[in-house]
Parts: sequence; C-alpha cells; structure tokens
Amino acid sequence: MTVVLAFGVGVAMVVLNGGADQSPPPVPNGYERFLEAGNALVGQLPDEMKGSGAETREFVRSNQEAFRLIREGLMLESMVVFPTGVDATTHATQHLAEVKAFKMLGRGLVAEGLIAASEGRPADAVRHHLECVRFGQACSRGGSMMDRLVGFALERIGLNHLDAMQPELDASQTRHLVRALEEVEADAESAEDTLGNERRYVRRLFPWWQRLVAKLMPQAIKPVLDNFRSKQEVHTQVFRSVILKLAVHAHTLETGAPPRTLLDLVPGYLAGVPLDPVSGKSFPYDPATGVVTVPEGESGRSDPGKRSE
Repeated sequence: MTVVLAFGVGVAMVVLNGGADQSPPPVPNGYERFLEAGNALVGQLPDEMKGSGAETREFVRSNQEAFRLIREGLMLESMVVFPTGVDATTHATQHLAEVKAFKMLGRGLVAEGLIAASEGRPADAVRHHLECVRFGQACSRGGSMMDRLVGFALERIGLNHLDAMQPELDASQTRHLVRALEEVEADAESAEDTLGNERRYVRRLFPWWQRLVAKLMPQAIKPVLDNFRSKQEVHTQVFRSVILKLAVHAHTLETGAPPRTLLDLVPGYLAGVPLDPVSGKSFPYDPATGVVTVPEGESGRSDPGKRSE
C-alpha cells in the first residue's frame, strides 16, 4: 500500500511540477503590437477579395493603422504570452477572438497585395503577401497548437498568392523572394517546439486533476499530437515546394531553360535543396518541364490546407 501511494504521489508530482514554465517574453514584444492591431481592426473583408473591388479597397483604407502596428511588430522579436490567473475556458473564449482578428488582419495584408497587383505594382504585391507569411509565423511563435495552426493558415494564404504571382516576377524579384522565404522557413519552430509550448500552456491553465488524468491516459492524447505533427509536415512540404518552384523559375528566366537537376540551383538560387519532410526524399522534379511535384498518396499526404483561405 505504501509503495502504491508513493508511486501515485510521484506521478502527481511529475504532472503538477514537471517541465519548465514559459520563458520570459521579449521586451518589447511584437506580439503585443499584433494584439493592438487586432483591437484597431475595422470592418470585414468580403469572402472573395478582389484588388479592384470597392469593399476590399475600403477595408484596406480603413485599417492602415492596424497594418502599421503589424509591421511594427514584425520588426521586433515576438512570442505568444500565456496568461496567468485565468482558467482554460476563459482564456479560450478571449483568445479565439484574438486569433480570429489575426486571420482577418492577415487577409487584409493580402488584400493590399491584390490591390498593388491590380495597379501594376508587383514588387509591392510580393511585399504584402510576404508580410502575411511572416505575420503567420510571428503571431504564433511560442504559442500552443491552436496558435500554430492559425499561423499555418496565415502563412499558406500568403504563400498561395506568392505562388500564383510567379509568372509576373522577373529573375531578380524571384531571387529575393526565394531568399526571404528560405529565411522564414529556417526560422520556423519545430513540431516538438510547439508541443513543448502546449505542455507549458496546459500546465499553467488546466487544473491539476485534468493534467493527472491526461498523464495517466496518454493513449487518448497521442492521436491529437500525431495529427498536429502530420499537419506541420504537410505545411512544411508545401512551403518548401513553393521555394523550389520559385528557384526553378528564376533559373529558367536567367538561363533560358530549367535546371537539369535541383542540385544545379545551389548555391546560385538556393542555399540548399530542401527535402520533402513527409517522404524524407527529394521532391519529384521533371527537368524537361521544370515542374516540381508535391507528392500525395503513398509517398506523401493529401494537403488539408489547399483551401486555407
């Protein structure tokens, strides 16, 4: 009986006290600017954004202060801050409103890009779409799984528009964009980083008895964690494929032909050839057409974020 009691107390101590708490946030914290931007948000974007659309233009015009705050935040180190003194339900209600505002702000940055593209300003369009990608990463850094999933969605909105702009970009613009996206991708938190954040979040906001139940029933949590890891792999897969497509485009513009192999892109167009994180292999590439393929089926996974916008 003494042994069983000691074991039970030991498990409880691990659940209640195990693991480090969240690191102190940077000062100043870009995340605070993002929250201010959300509070400054005015109006709603139409479901279908058009650079020439009156509603889209009015939203962008009305939210210049919010966009200024986002850009100010992007100049700073950023980290999601877990609250103290509230329970998980209370925080979830508040935080869902915050991330909903983040989604609208990210779409607003893209709307600025669409307006720039419609006015024949491709360099400005690229800048705004890239801001959406950076915002997705920055507003979810240090956060829980929910934060990172919202970050994925924002990054993908910007990536989708950058990918669509490829035919309009010259070689120099494409080169600069590839370097910028390589930097963003290299700075991304890993799935295990986010799961560590999740544990710290649960430790701070959930009561001890819920944490104890979770600790004693890991089989109930494992599918959720595996699903998140899978989503991160697919997101990284698409991110890297866009980088590769842009690098091939730059090579083709400058040399008149696609590269013979993806290795020919290093170091002139890429810092290194990224692997497909799902298959662990190189991305399929056809040198005759210059097409980089995102695998599905046995060698990859279907992309749940294709309609992330």
